[in-house]
Amino acid sequence: MDLRNNLLKGTHVAPPLVISPVLNMESASVSETEREYCYYVELGDFSVLRNLSKRILDQEQWSFPTNGRGTMRMRKEVEIQLDYEEAVATPVGDVSYTQTLKLWKDAAYTGVSLSNEVTFPVDEKTFAAFKHLSDNGMTKRRFEIPFEFTLVPEEGEEVGKKLPALLEVDVFFDSEGHYQPWAKIDVETKAILNQAPTFPFPVGEVIEPTAEKSVRDHILNTYFLTRK
Repeated sequence: MDLRNNLLKGTHVAPPLVISPVLNMESASVSETEREYCYYVELGDFSVLRNLSKRILDQEQWSFPTNGRGTMRMRKEVEIQLDYEEAVATPVGDVSYTQTLKLWKDAAYTGVSLSNEVTFPVDEKTFAAFKHLSDNGMTKRRFEIPFEFTLVPEEGEEVGKKLPALLEVDVFFDSEGHYQPWAKIDVETKAILNQAPTFPFPVGEVIEPTAEKSVRDHILNTYFLTRK
C-alpha cells in the first residue's frame, strides 16, 4: 500500500538514465564555423565549368524539415570526369554516403549562412531508408572551382586585397537530361560580402542571397528541387 501511494504521489525514486540528454551544442562535436553565400545565377556555356574545376561531383541528396535552426540531409556522391564531345560522365572514385547537420548561428536562413556543420559517413541502406522517408531532394552536378576575389576596401584597408574562396557551382537537370538554365553557386569564404563577386565565367541574371524570399523560392522550386 505504501508503494502504491508513493507511485500515485509521484514520489517513487526511479534509477537515473544511463545516457544523459544532450542539452546544448557545447556537448556536441561540430566543425569550424563557416560563412556561405548562396547565389542563383543564369548560365549559358556550361562547358567552361569543367575547365575551371578542380573536381566534379555527381550528387543526390534528400532532406528532412527541422525546427528552423538548421538543416538535415543525406547525400550520395561520386567524383566524375566529363567528356562533352561524347556526352559521357565517367566515375573516377567510389560512391560515398554521408549525413550532414547544418546548425545556423542566425535565427533563420536568409541565403547567407553562418553555421557549424556535423558530417559523418552512413551506409547505402541508411541512405535508401532516409530517401524513402523524404519528399524533398536534389539531383545535381557540382563543379568545385578555386577562386580568388578582390575585396572592396573599407576605410584604411589595403586596396586590391585578394582573398581565396571556393565556388561550389551546382547545375541541375530537366526531365530530358539537359542542364537547367539556372544554377546555384555557394561561395565559401571567411569574408563578409556586400555584393556578388565577379564570377570567372559568363553569367546572366544573378539573384542575390538577400533577394525577396518569393523570388528565390520560385527558382528553387522550379529548377532545383526534386519532389516525389
